Amino acid sequence: MEMTPIKSISEIEWRKRFVEKLNYRMDLCGINQKELAKLIGISESAMSNYMRCKRTPRIDVIARMSHVLGCTTDYLINFGCNVDVR
Repeated sequence: MEMTPIKSISEIEWRKRFVEKLNYRMDLCGINQKELAKLIGISESAMSNYMRCKRTPRIDVIARMSHVLGCTTDYLINFGCNVDVR
């Protein structure tokens, strides 16, 4: 069986794709970035850094985001994953 190579993307490209999915789920849930920050227990400035692709959230933060937004962590971080609900 031949393995398909995994295409590598830059960290900034990863952040951009992550934010696109995050924005999509926030829109579906009717939650803005300030509300999401409060619901997951992070500062507004940390959320702003994520949304502006300046920082990458830790996996525990991504897990809390997925819980609030009703999606899987795989959906938010795996760009080959199109299933967005648990």
